[in-house]
Amino acid sequence: YCLTRTGGPGTDLYYALWHLPAAQRDAVTALHAITIEITDAARECHEPQLAHTKLGWWREEIERAGRERASHPATQALAPWLRQGLLPLPPLLQLIDATTEDIGPVRVACFDGLRTHRQRTAGVVATLAAGLLGARDTAALEQARTLGTLHAITRTLAEAGADLRAGRVYLPADELAQFGVVERELASADDTDAWRRFMEHQIERLARLYDDALASVPAAHSCAADWLANSATTRLPVKPAGPGSGLSIAGCGPANSRRPAFLSSVRRARCAGRAARRLLRLSGTSR
Repeated sequence: YCLTRTGGPGTDLYYALWHLPAAQRDAVTALHAITIEITDAARECHEPQLAHTKLGWWREEIERAGRERASHPATQALAPWLRQGLLPLPPLLQLIDATTEDIGPVRVACFDGLRTHRQRTAGVVATLAAGLLGARDTAALEQARTLGTLHAITRTLAEAGADLRAGRVYLPADELAQFGVVERELASADDTDAWRRFMEHQIERLARLYDDALASVPAAHSCAADWLANSATTRLPVKPAGPGSGLSIAGCGPANSRRPAFLSSVRRARCAGRAARRLLRLSGTSR
């Protein structure tokens, strides 16, 4: 169930976990399956009351899991980690609280508001996943939260059109106004100079944030962090800087198209393998 719910073979997550021990691979996959269920409950339900009901069920299910009475395949898969105290319950419950903000029409006033929301959702999941992979020190967990947050903000830019059609605008309202992008014109904004300038600003800021985050990652974590940055930034809708050139994002190389690019399966598998081996050495785990 968990592997299917997270997209199965061929996804970024699948390749990221490819070389990990089976127990850790299954645990992180189950965590992401629960995250997808929670996210979809808020974002895919057209009736707000139904969305709240589904999130309420997940809150009860996570609490049941803490009492070893889980009924869902994903929470059952995490039961051993819960019993050992390697997966704390409070952050999962906080994730549900933060996800309720995605129900119904959404507007974000500024970039700090967007970053805070992503920290409380994707940042929490990244921190929990890092714990399942053996990270224990505060610095490593904070770095996981930062990179997970940036990864989610990257997806926000790449999926802006789908969010707009669902009535959610996560793009900072103050910066839309600053660059002259009117919300009612967002559906066709990718054809305007104002939209292009706005997106350039978003992408360049993300590049700086990724650079700052990666610069603070110890060598023992660098390969995994590089993979996370690569997997996120290859999804950015980048604007070409001119004929034969492009805008370089966080060391991922020049982009010559505004359409999202994706790492090949072979390259993702290789990156993931290096990341996993580094993580295994870091945690003292052997396979």
